[in-house]
Amino acid sequence: SDTGLREIFQASLRATAIGSHNVFGLAASDAAYRYGARWRKAMLGYLRENRDRAVAFFMKEMPWVAVRPPEGTYLLWLDMSASGLAPENVTERLIQKGKVVLDPGYWFGAQGSGWQRMNFACPRVLLEEGLKRIRDTF
Repeated sequence: SDTGLREIFQASLRATAIGSHNVFGLAASDAAYRYGARWRKAMLGYLRENRDRAVAFFMKEMPWVAVRPPEGTYLLWLDMSASGLAPENVTERLIQKGKVVLDPGYWFGAQGSGWQRMNFACPRVLLEEGLKRIRDTF
């Protein structure tokens, strides 16, 4: 046997986490696939309602923010370019004044400039508090 080759192989396994699954993780995955349909349906309904509440909030409370509904995720894209602030200043203002952290669109390339990405996969009370903070920031 080639111990050098074996060590390279073992290092590769450690670096990629291949082979690191344990019996509890396998059992949980199996249970989720076999018995998780009801939970999944309820969770998707909850996310759908969070999405709808967030979109309605922006339409009513901040109509100058254009909202791009998600395409299969729990993330809303918010065009905040009408704020009149530079994208970096929007991000800073949300954090400093609103105590809200969104993902600035410029992280995702030049086409994201002026946009913020908001995660709505959270407890409803946190979503509503975050939306109010965003509104009150501007």
